[in-house]
Amino acid sequence: MIISMKFFYLKLTGIPFIETYKFQIFDRWGTVIFETDDPEMAWTGDVRDGEYFAKDDAYNWLIVVQLKNSDKERVYQGHVILVR
Repeated sequence: MIISMKFFYLKLTGIPFIETYKFQIFDRWGTVIFETDDPEMAWTGDVRDGEYFAKDDAYNWLIVVQLKNSDKERVYQGHVILVR
């Protein structure tokens, strides 16, 4: 499946009462190139807060959330392919 868009973020549904949220994008060497704690913030392909744009490649993503009144974290991960 190919999805064309100008940004990438995951909308978490069915997970009420999020206490903490962290969304990260990693390059192939495991370096964090994007990070946010705002569930509404998307990755636009930029690196280091817009210093430059990432090259066409595959990137890993990770989301870690902690629910209110719980000490358990939920971890979601996958990959996204950037094509300009």
